[in-house]
Amino acid sequence: YVGSIWLEALLRPNDALLLRPGIRGDVRYDGNTTLAAADPRLSGRYNLGPVRMPLAGTMTTARDDEVLWLKAAVGLYHQPPRFFIPVPGIDQMPLKYGLLSAIQTTIGAEMPLAVGLSLDVQAFYNHMDPVIFDLEVNAPLSSVRQSAPDRLPGQTPTDSGDQDNDVQAAFEALLKPQNGRAYGLEVMIRRKSRTGVYGWLSYTLSLSERQKEGVWAAFDFDRTHLLNLVAAMPLPRNWEIGARFQYQHGKPTTTTAGYNTARTDGF
Repeated sequence: YVGSIWLEALLRPNDALLLRPGIRGDVRYDGNTTLAAADPRLSGRYNLGPVRMPLAGTMTTARDDEVLWLKAAVGLYHQPPRFFIPVPGIDQMPLKYGLLSAIQTTIGAEMPLAVGLSLDVQAFYNHMDPVIFDLEVNAPLSSVRQSAPDRLPGQTPTDSGDQDNDVQAAFEALLKPQNGRAYGLEVMIRRKSRTGVYGWLSYTLSLSERQKEGVWAAFDFDRTHLLNLVAAMPLPRNWEIGARFQYQHGKPTTTTAGYNTARTDGF
């Protein structure tokens, strides 16, 4: 059971500045545990004035998409712990493990490049504390480094039950709260059109890390470079045709140099 409330104000100290302070409150109950959270948030936009665009001619009254905007936001966010496999009905874990928490921040700018063409650039930093159910599929460092022999030649190895211990340790690691962070830069060029080709080209440079044994290590499914190209155009009788191209950087992998210190091939 979830009960929520959201309050937001729109403030205009002057014609150029728009502020949106808000707060969200949630109370959750799963039959055994009750948890409450209050999440304050603040976003803002500042109008730096119109931009003279090619093919635009002399502007008299600038629309919102013809001006240069600076924007920023910061907020606190909570959610229930999620199972790493998104299976409906079992993807949400019991509240006894606590709520996942993150402070999300962004800062950026939006500006027109030409009529119907705009540029959006923003940097982001998210601090996550705690993170649980952090699925690790990559090999630990101990499994890729050759260890010294622990028995004399001629002695028969005995089953020490290390495999069972490894399974138990992996399960306990899933339940252990950790710190996480994600940061990077996003750039998007978008073309808007009601009659011609429209779409966008976006590039994301990011890194998602978890604190592992006192040091920051890339998350097993991190993709540092992401490129997306989407293009579409309208056809008669309300049909549309479009295409998408995507490139993803390789994910981290463990080598003898360290845990998640190398990358697989991108695709």
